[in-house]
Amino acid sequence: MPAYLIGHVNVRDAARWAQYRSRVPATLAPWGGELLLVTRSRYQRLASLRPMLLPGGDAAAKDTRRCGMALLRQAMGRDFAVSQAARRLIPDDQTRSMLVTMIERNVRCVASSAVGRLFDGVASLLGVCDDNTFEAQSGLALETLAAGVSSEVCNAAETLHRIEADADQPDLDRIGFGPLVLHLLEGVRRGTPMPQLARVFHDHLARAWVDVVVKAAARTGVAFVGLSGGVFCNQVLSQTLRRGLLSAGLNVLVHQQVPPGDGGLAYGQAAVATARLSSRSTGREADNVPGRSC
Repeated sequence: MPAYLIGHVNVRDAARWAQYRSRVPATLAPWGGELLLVTRSRYQRLASLRPMLLPGGDAAAKDTRRCGMALLRQAMGRDFAVSQAARRLIPDDQTRSMLVTMIERNVRCVASSAVGRLFDGVASLLGVCDDNTFEAQSGLALETLAAGVSSEVCNAAETLHRIEADADQPDLDRIGFGPLVLHLLEGVRRGTPMPQLARVFHDHLARAWVDVVVKAAARTGVAFVGLSGGVFCNQVLSQTLRRGLLSAGLNVLVHQQVPPGDGGLAYGQAAVATARLSSRSTGREADNVPGRSC
């Protein structure tokens, strides 16, 4: 029996497509926070979050302050090292200096575009969660705060994200949230209630993805958008993003029988393996869904 090495992140997407009895591509690669174009035979990476340099790699998934420092570096540049936000986040001078050095010199850092790490960083900067004692703790805390506040996207006059082409891959858009981070920090300084800031974060995160998906749809002619990944266990984000995409005239597919996060990995792996076996037996790449979809 053949054995296949199947990537972790995009298998979730394969699980979602398989629920709709669609065939999945024969090859997948591990990424995070991505917009992927699915054709009949392949995945094409169209956009992702701007990667953060996480000091200590996996340690940042637990110590959310490390993600917060990475976000400050993106938003402020080198000035982040002496900012009040950095001092408030990590009061100990020695620890803060160590993390600054790691980020600036890219020593023992891992570049990550994962949406979960963005939630971690924002939660730490808002003072909501400094340490994840269980998976997605920071995200759950932000979702809980935001759930009690009405959406502000429609009234937001200012765009708090940037969409720029990747320097090394011109066809790949990167979504940066430097302006949003600075906006949230100003809110903290002014004493804006945390639930309101949490809602602003969710709304502008959704708005950024709507903008990048609409741009990609116009360029590619895509008709369907699928939402997959653990972040879509967050109902505030999922519902806000879904409304925005539907308002833009796009069809939205979501997980129904299989969970969007790691709970759907095995199902997605089985779907990918089936596609690879089909490709092996026919000598052709497995088809995906009818038409073009994201």
